[in-house]
Amino acid sequence: MLEKEFVELINYKGKEMINKRIVIPLSKKELISQHKYISYLNDNAINVAKIIRLYKNNNYYYELQEYIVCNNKKNNIKDLMKLLANFHKVSKKYNHIFLKKKYYNCKFECNGEPLNTLLLGYDEKFHNYPLTNFKKYKNILNYENNKKYVSIINFYNDCYNYIKKRFNNSFCIIHNDITKNNVINNENGLFLIDFDLSCYSYEIVDISDAIISLYNNLNLIINKFDKLYKDISSSIKIYNKYNNINIKVIDVLFQIFIKIVSYNCYVVINMNNKNIFKNNFNLVYKIMNLIKEKM
Repeated sequence: MLEKEFVELINYKGKEMINKRIVIPLSKKELISQHKYISYLNDNAINVAKIIRLYKNNNYYYELQEYIVCNNKKNNIKDLMKLLANFHKVSKKYNHIFLKKKYYNCKFECNGEPLNTLLLGYDEKFHNYPLTNFKKYKNILNYENNKKYVSIINFYNDCYNYIKKRFNNSFCIIHNDITKNNVINNENGLFLIDFDLSCYSYEIVDISDAIISLYNNLNLIINKFDKLYKDISSSIKIYNKYNNINIKVIDVLFQIFIKIVSYNCYVVINMNNKNIFKNNFNLVYKIMNLIKEKM
């Protein structure tokens, strides 16, 4: 959760609206660019919350958003895959300027851990910063003498290089923060909200985030790996159908692995608790081997 996050439900001109403080240090030009993109999505039948107004108060930008009523807290993964497929398909046709940096220097929290750099770009979020952070701690972690760490990082780099090569021609504006809180189940279908972390990246990020959100810890991934594999297989069939593309199961598995390692190298390592990090990497090692069995 970003520092000083503030969201409230207000009455604006007789209608219920969401009043949201923008806590990422986005410029006015960046926000206007983002709002134009959201309007474009809405004009092309993608369910998103409309932005009604942008204003500034006490050095913070605020935006009034359309209030989307949540009728059901459970989101059907099949419906979400259909929404993401159509969203990415439309996004690829966007030919206007979209201003967003690859990272922002700002204080924020991720699962309770204070961090100073908000990562958005694919390289920054899933490779450069996490790997640099990991190398800072390699002496403490006894990295060189631990074969598990070496094999994990090597496989991590292989997965990263694979994704970069595989999706080199599939760059588009993605949501980049597909969580349960940012997908609203309304009577008119699923809606995407909160595009503050949106940026140019690979669509596989949104797909993987949607699927991995069903598995909230590493032990669950290990214990339910066969189910995860089936969930990925059924999900991408729907995605491929509506986006006329050929995402593969191994693509999603590789991206999930990249996400897990990146998170531990960037967030968990900052907990300053060597035991938690080592325990997580032991679990990551098991996940790596499970993925290799599917290759």
